[in-house]
Order: sequence, then C-alpha cells, then structure tokens
Amino acid sequence: MTIKNSIERCPNCGGSDVTLNQKLGKLQCRYCRSVFEPELGNERDNVLLLKGKIVGKGAEKIIDEKVMVTLKCSACGSEVSVNTSEALTARCPWCRNTLSINDKLPNGAVPDMILPFKLSRRAAHRLMNKFVQDHRTLCKQEFADQFSEDNLMGVYLPYMVVDMNVHAEMAGVGEHQTRRYMVGSGDDAEWRYDADIYNVGRKFELIVDDLTIEASADKLNQDISVNTNNIVSAIMPFDTQNAVKWDARYTTGFAFEKRDVDIKELDKLVKLQVEDIMRYRMRDWISFYDRGVRWDRMQLEQKGVKWKTAYLPVWLYSYLDKKKDGSAVLHYVAVNGRTGELVGSVPVEKNKVWHWVGVVPTVCVGMAIALKIISLAIDGFISLSYLQMLLSIVAFFWALIAGVIVAVKSNEYKNKTARHMHEKDTAAAIKNVVEEDFYASAVHGSRYSQMYDRNDYKIKGIRTRNGRVQVRDNQSSNPLMIIIIFMIAMFVFPIAFFIFILLLV
Repeated sequence: MTIKNSIERCPNCGGSDVTLNQKLGKLQCRYCRSVFEPELGNERDNVLLLKGKIVGKGAEKIIDEKVMVTLKCSACGSEVSVNTSEALTARCPWCRNTLSINDKLPNGAVPDMILPFKLSRRAAHRLMNKFVQDHRTLCKQEFADQFSEDNLMGVYLPYMVVDMNVHAEMAGVGEHQTRRYMVGSGDDAEWRYDADIYNVGRKFELIVDDLTIEASADKLNQDISVNTNNIVSAIMPFDTQNAVKWDARYTTGFAFEKRDVDIKELDKLVKLQVEDIMRYRMRDWISFYDRGVRWDRMQLEQKGVKWKTAYLPVWLYSYLDKKKDGSAVLHYVAVNGRTGELVGSVPVEKNKVWHWVGVVPTVCVGMAIALKIISLAIDGFISLSYLQMLLSIVAFFWALIAGVIVAVKSNEYKNKTARHMHEKDTAAAIKNVVEEDFYASAVHGSRYSQMYDRNDYKIKGIRTRNGRVQVRDNQSSNPLMIIIIFMIAMFVFPIAFFIFILLLV
C-alpha cells in the first residue's frame, strides 16, 4: 500500500504507531503489522534526455528560518511555508490543524528523499566491535573502553544527489612506447625508452547518474589534521536508486543533521568530480597510450542537470582525542546503514608505540652498559664484547623492523587516505565518442617508462579545506612509497643505538 502525502496514520487500521522496520527497510504499523510499499523518490529517468536545470524542492536555497519556515503538521504530516515576520501560527490547508513554530523545519532543508536504514544496530555493532578488537594493539585504551552498543549512533546525514548530461571535449598529448632497451653494462646499466607522441582529442556525451556529495558544511570540511570526516565519506556509495520520498517517520529513533549548504557552494566541487569521472571513464578509450596522456584542455557543456537532496543512513561511533596542547581530533568508525561497508579511524596511543618499538632496544642498551661496567670491574678477566655485539644487533634489527611495522600500522589506523572513490563508484557512461588523434613527433632514449607530466590518473575533487577545493594526485598515496619513507626514517633510530653500543664495546 502506498503512503501518500506523508499521512501519519496507518491507512489500514488508523493506528498512529507507524515506524521503520529496519530489516525490510519499510514502514510498518505496530498494531495491524501492515507493511507499506514506499513511493520511490528517485525516478530512474533517462539522463541522456535531461535538459536544462532541475532543482528538487528540498535542494532549493535555504531561506533564513527567522523569516520563512516550513511548518510540519503534526496531524497529517503536510508542510506549510509561513513568513514569520507576519505571523507565528498558521492553519494546515489539508486538515485545518493549527501549526506553531515548534513544528518548524528550516525552509529548503527538508530533503526530497530518504534512504531508510536496512542494517540493524546489532549488526552494525558486531561489525564495529570486530574492527575495534582488531585495532586494540596500538589504539588508545579509552577509545576501546568507551565503545559499546549504547554509544553507537544511527544518524541520517544530508547529501546532494546530482544527475548530469554533459557534452564534453578533451584535448592533450599522449605517448605510446615503441621500444624498450638496455644501455650500458654492469652497475651502469639502465633501461631506456622510445615513444611516439600524439595530439589526442576526444568528443563525447557523458551521463552521470546519482553523483552523491555531502551537503553539510561540517562534513565537507575534511581537514585530516582536525577531524576524520574522510572516514564518513569513504563508506559511500549508497544505493540511492532505492531512496523513497521523504517521510519523517523513517527518522523515528534516529538523529539527523540538517542540510546547511546550497547548490552554489557545491557547484565547483561537483564539476571537479565530474571531470574526475570523465578522466577515469576515458581510460578505456586511450589504452593505446601506454605511457600516459596529459590532458591540457577539458571543456564541459552542461546540457542538463538535476539536483536533489537526500538523507542517507550511517551508523557512527565517535571519539574525541584530546591532545596535551589543547587541540583535539574527532575520530569516527562509520558503517553504511545499507551495505554494511565499514571504515574507521583509530587514535594511536604513544605509550603503546614506545612499548613495541623502544622497550627492547632500551633494555639491550641497558644490558650492554651493565656488561661494560662488569667487564671494567673485573679488569678484563672475561671478555663480554661478543655478547655486547649481539645485544647491539638485536637492538638494531628490533627497532628497525618494529619501527617500520608500527609506522605502517599507525598509518592504517588513522586511515587518512580513505575516501569515496567517486570517479569509480558513480554510475556513469560515455557515449558517441569521436576520436581525433594525430601523430606529432617521437622521443628517443627516455629514462622514464611513463610521461613525466601525465594527468590521466589525477583526482581533483577529493576534499575541501576551509571551503577551498584541494587537488591531489591519487598516485601520491602509493603504499610502497609510504613504506620506503618510513623505513628510511626508522633507520636513524636503530643506527644511533648501534653506534652508541659499539662505542661501549
């Protein structure tokens, strides 16, 4: 049975106790147990036919609630806009119930659709509990101790859902390897590369279906030095195609955060993410250029765009990690309320890091000093130099290996590179591709297997800091490079121990 006009009572028995059945993801009457088939709020239109700019009612500009508010009728669920500068009460035109400011919802902040919770609190707790237990080794004890089912919050977060029909043109330079060969010999031997250079051009139609982006200023601020909002973003995508028309009863028992960002503030970030999608989808059309492509020009003509707002379900466990300098970082463990996708950030306890990295080398140094003192006290009666050397080797390799492992694990715990893979996860398609490629020149004897300035893998629309879009190349988060950097850094500590102990021998 379809629920229309947000009617609060059960159409079968007239009961008012209608709540969300999480297992089914649908509304159910607690009296007669009737389950209501929801009305979908995300029409599956042909995006390729989308023309002009369409803005859903919930995506309209948020009007100052001190002037214009939307009052929600507690009797029938209808919404009535009222200018509060003229009146503080109104009558519902549908049921004639008297409305007051106590029932208000910010104008423009009521979403067009909502995606109900499908994952129960108990199921989310099981997933999170396993995550927390797996990270107890280095995490702050308080973080683990405070974790409980009672501290697990179900919250609906606001998002913009964007469809876009684009005519796009891309132009740049691509390189195709023609030869790979070795020059020199012995230690001086190195690989060289020859390649053909082409001017590369593509014209095509791009359709983007349900690009989803945060519509909260707080969650958009993904400055990893002060918060871990990237964790919340990383649990996407949601199955937004199953979103239903807004009904407040889906939020019963859950918290929700209202939208406070308008289309104008998101427009630039959305365009950057669409460009990321273009570059990602275009890889299938430039496979010939095995050394990469540098796109110099990307031109987008929006033939049609549709904006809608949605509340999407998230299970959250949060922990405020306070520093000695007075600063604090808010850590999240988040679970997608539909798919069960879990991503978390865990505060690392410095004392535990010291325990794993520094205790054994420190003990070894202490023992080496003690042995040196004993050796001097007995005036060379017995030589302990070999034992001292053994202790120095143990200290060296323990600090090196444990340091690298802990450094890599600490990076994993904080999960700073986690993000929503919007370029990959967003439903999109490229159609009617026109290729315009022309041979330009050749390069001989290059020392590099790839173009130096290729950008076909670059991701720009990742996050914002203080309202500004940050650009980052996704290749910069190569885990091998992180390990190498940590290994080099951790060499300093054990080598210092090694030299110190050698001086004692």
